[in-house]
Amino acid sequence: MSKAMYCALAGAVLLTACGGSVKEEDLTAAISQNLAKKAPLCLGTASWPVDINEREQARQQAVSNSSFARMQALAGVGLVSVSDIEVDGMKDGKPDGSKLKARRYVLSDAAKPYLQPVTFTRHELSGQVDETKNDLCWGKTALDKLGKWDTSKKGDQTEVVARYHYKIDGLVPWASNAAVQSAFPKLQTVIGAAG
Repeated sequence: MSKAMYCALAGAVLLTACGGSVKEEDLTAAISQNLAKKAPLCLGTASWPVDINEREQARQQAVSNSSFARMQALAGVGLVSVSDIEVDGMKDGKPDGSKLKARRYVLSDAAKPYLQPVTFTRHELSGQVDETKNDLCWGKTALDKLGKWDTSKKGDQTEVVARYHYKIDGLVPWASNAAVQSAFPKLQTVIGAAG
């Protein structure tokens, strides 16, 4: 759509038309193009392996979306394998001389089809640093249907705010698992709000 500039804003799209009226097919195309450019839907677990020592396990046992619960959920659907290891105990960020039992979670071969490169932004004293890592991804948002939209004049341009319903293309089977959804509440929210 050469006559428009658009950006996604939490389920709404702002479209500035360069003269003329705004048509439904133009809005649909703009939203679809914008969603196609967005990153896939991923879990945000891009650092592997994940080690959780016995102290952390005890603290996190009752928290449904803790690191321990997340890893257990992923192990339950076969995306990670678990082994018992021993790690150094830490106090104030430094080894304290003790040894702790821990569980090490590593990605299994079953996870490979779901790994996609995702760029994360880290904030450091020197500024922002972009880093690309592989993350477990579970689908992609796409336009389901266009809802209402409002237009307003801004000088010689027409500004449009459009609301739409999204769907999830390529939703992987494990994303519907109740334990995975409980451990990853954002995944559950995005799936639940689709449509």
